[in-house]
Parts: sequence; C-alpha cells; structure tokens
Amino acid sequence: DVDPNSRLAMFLFVVDISTAVMFTLEAGLKIFAYGLVGMEGAYLMDNWNRLDFAIVIATLVDVSLRGTGFKILKVIRLFRALRPLRLIQKNENMRIVLASLISSIPEIARVFLVSCLFYIIFAILGVQLFGGLMYQCESTSSPEVLDVNKDECPEGDGYKWQNPYYANFDNIAYASLTLFEVSSLEGWPRVMYRAVDIQGENEGPKRDNHQWNAAYFIAFIVVGNFLVNNLFVGVVIRKFTRMKEVLIGNSILTGTQKLWL
Repeated sequence: DVDPNSRLAMFLFVVDISTAVMFTLEAGLKIFAYGLVGMEGAYLMDNWNRLDFAIVIATLVDVSLRGTGFKILKVIRLFRALRPLRLIQKNENMRIVLASLISSIPEIARVFLVSCLFYIIFAILGVQLFGGLMYQCESTSSPEVLDVNKDECPEGDGYKWQNPYYANFDNIAYASLTLFEVSSLEGWPRVMYRAVDIQGENEGPKRDNHQWNAAYFIAFIVVGNFLVNNLFVGVVIRKFTRMKEVLIGNSILTGTQKLWL
C-alpha cells in the first residue's frame, strides 16, 4: 500500500484528478456535438463511446467518494484498468487486432479442444509407458536422491520412496499436468532425463537406461507445442486478414481481381 502522505500518493491523486477532468471534458464535448441518444451518430450509439462513458462515470465516482471507505470503490477502481483501451479507439489497426481476437474466440475454442485431444492422447500414452515407474528414494530435507530400489530405501530415516515433485505419470490427471509443464519448455529436460533413467517397478533410476523414451517428449513438443501454437496464431492471423479486407472493401474480390489492385 502507498503511504497516503507520501509524494507518490499525492502524484497519483493529481494524475487521477487530471485524467478525470480530461475524460469528462472529452465526453461532454462529444455529447454536446453528437447528442446523447435517440439520433443517428449519437454518442451512446457507438460501442467505443459506451466504454468511454463507463470509464468516465467510474472515474468520477472514484474521485468523488475517495476517502469514504466504501468497499464498492475497490470494484469501481477496476475500471481504471480499462483506460488503455481508450487508445484503441484512436488507432484503426489496434481496433482491427482487437476485433480479430474477439471474433476468433469460437475458432480458438475449437483449436483448444483439438489441443486438449492431443494432451489426452499423449497423457494416456505416458501413463502406459511411465506409470508407476518414476518413483525414487528422495531425501525429505534436501534434493538428494539415492540410487537404490524400494526395498533398500531407508524410509523413516529422512528418506521417502516417492515420485519426483516435477514429474508424475501415475494417472491421466498428473500426466496432463506434467505435459503442461513440458509444453512450457521450462524445465522439460529434467522430466525427459528422469523418464530416460527409469527401470522397472519399485526400482530406482539408472542413468540412460531407456534412451528411446526421449522420443516421446520430442514428439509431444513438436505436436503439442509447436503445431498447436501455430494453429492458434493461424486462426488469429486469418481473422485479422479477413477483417482488414472487409475494412478496405476488397473482401468480395476474387484472387485474380486482387492481383490488379
């Protein structure tokens, strides 16, 4: 929290008052010029102006009731996070990008379902390959791992036979979480190395015991990361291109006709 008597608090207060005055003046001039409602081109007939008006009202309420201690002010202040969206109204390309993102939501949802299908497929395969085989004798107080089997693990003496905290393929849920970590490309080699070192059930890891297990993770990164991410990007880019064509008026032209533009 900012000290209310500090210079930073005073600076933020002045900025809030200044922006409130500017936003209110802008809204007032637009309402005076275009009218509020009930006519063509009225201020509240445009969605962007409605957003501006909501931000202005929230800003005025926040400034007016500041210091009263009303809890609802915390909710109203959330509208201040929408202020940067006012810049979109001034920039045509930014409006196209935002509209493309919004219009892409249905297709993004379908791509998301496809990505979930890939995750489930690889999770099931991971359970079949690595389920119950990644246990190891870990120290409960340090990262130390003993190269022993379950029967040789001194449980109760500061060690425990368990899965590593970063990887678990015992069921589909844990396998999906592990694959999500792998898809982030953060720390995925240690998961792969642990899978490469597996032996049999109730046996500790052995270095490079099953090197071909690395192919599973490489395949998942190629399919579940690069391919799916490109699908998401492709959907948005296609929508962006389509909306830009509609805006400049050549969406009804054929490919041959566009070559002559």
